[in-house]
Amino acid sequence: NRPQPPQRQSKRWIEAKGQPRRRQGGQPGSDGDTLCRVADPDVTLAHRPSHCDGCGADLAGAQTVGVESRQVFDVVEPVVAVVDHQAQKCRCDCGYVTKAAFPAEAIGTACWEPQVRSVVIYLVVGQFLPPRRAAAVLSDLCGAQISVGTVVNIMTETAAVLAGFEAVVKALLACAGVAHFDETGARVGTGADHHYVHVASTTQLALLVLHKNRGRQAMDDIDILGRFGGVAVHDGYERYWDYDDCDHAKCGAHLLRNLESVADLDGQSEWTHSLAEVLTDANRAAHSARDSDESELPAGFRHSIKVRYGKLVAAGYRANLPPPDGAKRSSTQREAYNLVARLDHKRSDVLRFVDDLSVPFTNNEAERDLRPVKVHHNISNLWRTLSGGSLVPDPQLHHHPDQT
Repeated sequence: NRPQPPQRQSKRWIEAKGQPRRRQGGQPGSDGDTLCRVADPDVTLAHRPSHCDGCGADLAGAQTVGVESRQVFDVVEPVVAVVDHQAQKCRCDCGYVTKAAFPAEAIGTACWEPQVRSVVIYLVVGQFLPPRRAAAVLSDLCGAQISVGTVVNIMTETAAVLAGFEAVVKALLACAGVAHFDETGARVGTGADHHYVHVASTTQLALLVLHKNRGRQAMDDIDILGRFGGVAVHDGYERYWDYDDCDHAKCGAHLLRNLESVADLDGQSEWTHSLAEVLTDANRAAHSARDSDESELPAGFRHSIKVRYGKLVAAGYRANLPPPDGAKRSSTQREAYNLVARLDHKRSDVLRFVDDLSVPFTNNEAERDLRPVKVHHNISNLWRTLSGGSLVPDPQLHHHPDQT
């Protein structure tokens, strides 16, 4: 038998929360979701026994002495209802013929009404179904024989209606005090045509944009970072620092993962473990301060964190001195040294959450907002067209509060 590689042990210090992992299932104090009885059921059915279980006598005229009730919840079978709107024409005494106006939903001689259209949007945007499967659901469950092309048209028309709303979201994001930014790859067309989904978000807003480019060109076209003046929270992608009219905060979760990776290298474990502890200690203190409605961390604590941080960065440099005789560093040595250099040069961005409690430790907000897009993309395998890929899920439909 081939020997199995050793399993990497879990490192509690790598937790971005600064707390042990939560156990699976419901947490202590959480509200349950038990199905409860209702006071006014839609239908009440009385069931009488036909014969006595004791002697076998007929109970048709027997007195009812008690009732036990159980409620069964079910969904009424959905069916397609067709409404024929008839716009009547009336002739006035003057001879002029006037026709009544059709309601807004009657946009053609035969068309789908708004509720069907909203279900289409929900299935594609909220439940990540490709258009063909969304059409199949409506056909199988409701008998609505809707075509795939109609599903695509409904999504396209809805996106066009939201164009003005998109401009408002951009303006609000640009003037936010703290905003999160991230990007992820996406396959379009045959799959060889690589694109990126960019996200800019706050706790209340999220904008997702599909673009051919990952870097500066896409960020300029999206037109948020160029006019953003708050704190931009993001990972270590260098292009974000091209925008110097705003402050930056580097995602601590990414740093903890980087420290964990470098800790496995020779001679790197001591300073990486200690620096991870500094970051998690600071994060734990920041959470406690927010929970206590404090405006900032104590000045002495902030100073101690920065001193510990600086000493450990210096220790990292000592653990990564240049090789003797001018030899080049190996790839693993470069990984460790580059991490130390980033922690040094970006220390104000790494520790911004210590000085400003409105800044979170991680970029989880943006990553969560991208997660539904990845689910939608993985279910569909790829987006057939650029316009189809632009109709990506709304992260607010699957949004949860920051747990970091």
